[in-house]
This record gives sequence, structure tokens and C-alpha cells, in this order.
Amino acid sequence: MLEHNFLITRQYSKVDLLDESRNKSESNSNLRLSLDITKNRNSSKRPLKTASNESSKELLNRTSVLPFFRPRSPLSRLPRSLHISRLSLIKSNLSKDQSNKKLDSRAATAYFGPGNPLFEAPSPQNPLKGSFLVIKKSDISGLKKKPTIPVKKSSKKLEITSLVNAKKGQKLEKLSIKDIKDRLWLSKKRGVIIRDFYAILAKSNGMKIQHNPDLVQSFKYYIGKGNNSKLIKQLMSRRMGWSRIKLGEIQTANFVWTEWIEDSILQSLYLSEKIEYTLDTLPKANTYHYRPNNSRRFILDTSPLGFNKIISSTSFKQIKPYFFQPSTLRVYNKISGNHNLSNKKELFINLNSYCRARKKHVFDYVPITFHITSLKDPKYHEFEKYFRNKDNKPKSIWILKPGENTNRGSGITICTDLDQIKQEIAGMWHTVIIQKYIENPFLVYKRKFDIRCYALITCYNGIIQGYYYNEGYIRTSSKPFNLQNIDNLYIHLTNDAVQKHCDDYGKYESGNKMSYGELQKYLDVYYTSRPVNFMEEVGTKIKKIVKDTIKCAVPGIKKRMFSHTFEIFGYDFLLDEEFKPWLLEVNTNPCLELSSSHLARIIPSMLDNAFQLAIDSLFQNNFSLKNDMPAITENKFELVYHSLEGYVPNIN
Repeated sequence: MLEHNFLITRQYSKVDLLDESRNKSESNSNLRLSLDITKNRNSSKRPLKTASNESSKELLNRTSVLPFFRPRSPLSRLPRSLHISRLSLIKSNLSKDQSNKKLDSRAATAYFGPGNPLFEAPSPQNPLKGSFLVIKKSDISGLKKKPTIPVKKSSKKLEITSLVNAKKGQKLEKLSIKDIKDRLWLSKKRGVIIRDFYAILAKSNGMKIQHNPDLVQSFKYYIGKGNNSKLIKQLMSRRMGWSRIKLGEIQTANFVWTEWIEDSILQSLYLSEKIEYTLDTLPKANTYHYRPNNSRRFILDTSPLGFNKIISSTSFKQIKPYFFQPSTLRVYNKISGNHNLSNKKELFINLNSYCRARKKHVFDYVPITFHITSLKDPKYHEFEKYFRNKDNKPKSIWILKPGENTNRGSGITICTDLDQIKQEIAGMWHTVIIQKYIENPFLVYKRKFDIRCYALITCYNGIIQGYYYNEGYIRTSSKPFNLQNIDNLYIHLTNDAVQKHCDDYGKYESGNKMSYGELQKYLDVYYTSRPVNFMEEVGTKIKKIVKDTIKCAVPGIKKRMFSHTFEIFGYDFLLDEEFKPWLLEVNTNPCLELSSSHLARIIPSMLDNAFQLAIDSLFQNNFSLKNDMPAITENKFELVYHSLEGYVPNIN
């Protein structure tokens, strides 16, 4: 078995080669080359013995696919120089599986067939035999164009892997953007990634913002008083290119935030026109690379940014865009038809109509509910009949809520007696929602709780989109649960506006608040009858209810829709013993006070995330990082509704 142990390259001009070939020497002698390549070639050693003139001419016509270059040699730059390689062969005592090991990998694959062997196998009497390998420089360019032929290893085959081809075929590894510590690089790359995302998000509203990336434009915002307006001012002050103005300059504001809806501000906006939209193909995923210090390159994994919660949603659409100048845009944080969700009466009516049209049952979403205008209302007689039915729940406990314009627990009473209910209805000047009390709530440390989560609705360019925020919190009561004590609201109402007046407020949890993670830990420790994953089992059901409530409210919102408006809604759910979430109410002005450590983390992050989708995507100024800003922030809003779902009039 043979092994190719040494590969030595020497370079000659054509004249030198012919002169050497003419020298007479012993024809039967072997060509020998000193194996000590570190020695000076001019030192004393045996003279090289060449073949005959005919052999040298034959060698000149022979080409090889093994070009070996010495770029430092001046002869390699001569236009007619020849590259001559001498390959020494010795007899090896190695086993078959150890032979044909890798040579110096500097060339493409070569194959020496049996019909025209380049080397002769040594005989026992003649253990060392050498040959000239002649390469025409003019043929090198042609050799590069020839495809490489993969062959199996053999004693008559020589396989050398091309390093260039290996690099081209190498798959790049993924590197999470969260693992990159270079803040300067992140600041630059963040702008590129977010700008691409904002362009896609704007196109989902049928908009293309004509933004000059080389020019930092100036925009104005106005923030009204109430509901922790200081936090809103703080979040807006961190955005580049924005300046706050006073009430007298509100007509020049590009963004207006108020606690309650103001019709005068809506009238300053223009009504959305009915547009024939053309759906476009969905965007391809952008690929970004990271190459630290010009070394190894990685594919950047941007999934921690959470943009796929929107782009990969089944509700996501792309629309042929209309062009908008950001300086002409005016955005308001209230939707004209928000009462279709926040008004308890309107929510129940819309949800009931939505369920009937789809052959669903409205009381799978909300507890048994009656909307009553007065004691003479036929709905009241229907309620009274239900109340007297002994087949219903053993305890007849009901909650009475004002049907309009209330939140945060105001105007709520709990009743168990029919006469008490009549008295409450007779004394109210507005309509009444009578709702069955959930008598078997799931308890945490023997206390009642509810779940607060958020949704964002945008109305841009006549397109309505709904988003569900994947993080919320738990609001606990201050007193142990007890159905015998109905009058104590600290037991039954978990609203912060009610609980903060209790002496035990904050005794068990900071601000009577728990995170989703803390609730999951409680389930893992104390609820061992069966494993429960709160986010998968409960969170998925809540998200479905939020989606359906948005869909049921869209027809009412479309009746009078202004551009460009958005709104953040607070949803309240109650969990029963079967882990079924029940929708209690939707708030148009959810509390933004940071009354606990959990709220200090959740609410600012939620608001900033909402501003990224609703404001930054339009004005496209918030790309650079400031010193107090985290390098990587995750989008937690998931797209659950697009008003063009099922709308396919024209697709390009």
C-alpha cells in the first residue's frame, strides 16, 4: 500500500526546463530529492537525474489538475512560466485503513486512472521513484471552470478537499440577538431591524410612510391630566424628535393623549374613507448577520424581539399601500366607537348578536346576564322568572352594575333578595346589568382574585387591527372568601379602587398584586390534583375571548371611524374551580397607577410596547438607543384580528 508523504513544489521557466532535460544522465537511475526540505537547495547533494529528451517533451504536453502556487515566488508572475511539482512516493508499511490520508489541502480533486497513470508503483528493488508534474499556467483558468468529480478513495485516486468550496457550502450557525453584548453594534443593527419591521407593520394598514432616514424630523405631542399622565410624559420624552406642547397648541400636535374621549379632538381628525383594498403577498423573512471583529459570521436570530407574534399570525395581512407624510399625521389615543366594548350594555348586546350569528352561546363567555331598563321592561320579568326557579343555583347571588359609563367597581352592589334587587333598580337613573355571581371561584390562599389583561385596537387608514398583550397580573382580595358575608366588598370585589381602602390592603401581596409566574408557582405547589399550565390552559382561552369581543365590536366601530386612532383596553376575568375564565368587563380607561412592584414592571412595558406599534411605526423616529433604554425589548402584543380577514376582492 502506498502513501504520499511529501509534496514539494518547484518553479522553472520553460528554457531552464529544456536545458536541464538535455543534460545527459543515467537513464535507468531513479530521480531522487532530498527529503530534508529545510536544507539549502544549493548545498551539496546528488545531482538531479532527468529523463531522456523524448520523455521531457512528453512531460511538456502533460497537464494536471493539481496546480500548486507559491505566490511569493517572482517566477509565478511570469506569463510563460511553468509550475513543476515533484511528488515523492515511498513504500508504506501502514495498514489499508490508515493509507491515503489527507495531503496539504490546496487544490481540487484529482483522479489518476489506470489507463494513463501519472506515477508508477515502486518495486521492491526500486523503492523510490519520482516523476515530474508539469502544469501549464494558461490552463489554470480553464481548470477552475471544470466541475469537481467526487470519487471514492483508492490507491490510484487522490482526493483533496477544496477549502474555498468548503467555506461556500458551510452552513452558518444562528446566534440569538440576546447573547450579543456589543451595545454599540446593537444600537446600529437595532435601527435596521426595527425600521424593517415598522415598514411591514405600516403596510398591514395599507400605508407607506415617506420617511427620510437621514433627516431627524420634529413632532409634537400633548398629554392631558389624569390616570398617571406623568408616566405617559416620561415614555414620550424618551422618544427622539418629540417635544411636548401645552393645551393652547393642541391643534398642532401630532399625537394627543387624554384620559377620557373628547369629541372635539375627534372632530379635528378626518373620517376614514371607504377604500377598495388590494391584498399583497406576505413579506419574506429578513435575514441579518453578525460578524464580530471580522471573524466568524453568524445568522442573527431575531425571534427574541417577538415580531413573529404579529407577522406570523394567521390574521396578518399585507395591503398595497397609500403614501403618507409623517408630518401630516395626527394620532389620538381614543377610538370613536370604544363604547361598543367598554359599555357593559353595548358589550353584552354586541356579544349576544355575534354569538347568535355564529350559533354560539353568549353565556359561554359571560355569566348569565340580563340588561334591564326599568321594572316594566320585559327583560325584568324574564329575570324574575329565572330568579324564582328553584332548579338554578342553590344560592341566588346577583351583581348589579350600571349599564353605562362606569368602571373601577363604581356603582356595583351584591344582592340575594328579590325585593332588594327591585329597590336598587327603582333608584337607578340609568339602565342596569344584572349578572349571576360566580359562586365557585378558584381561590388563591383562600381568597378571591381576578385577572387583568390588556388589548390594543388600532384604526389606521380604515383598517382595524386587534392585539392581545401576553402578560397581565392578578388582583387579590384582602379578606378570605365567604359567601355568608355578602355585604363586605373587600371579600367579593378585587378592584384596586375598592381594596385600597381596606386595612389589610398589601398584607399578603404587595399592592394585592401577583404575577402570572407567582400564580403558576401556587398551582404547582398547592394544586396537585392535576397539573395546570396557566398560560396554556387559561391564557389561550382568555385570548380567544378577547379576539371574539373585538370582532363583535367592529361593526359598531366602523359606523363612525376616524383616522388615525388607537386605544388600550383593560379586560377583567374571573376564574372558576374548573379553570374556566369568565369575562367580567372591559375598561376604556384602565388604571395605570404603579401601586406595586409588579405594576411598575408590567404597565410601563405594556405602554411602551403599545406606543411602538401605534406611534413609532408611523413616525419612525425611535431607532437609536439612549443610555437608560434596554438594548433588547420583546414585543408581547400578539395580532388576533385584522378587519380584512376573509376579504379577498383582489390579490396581486
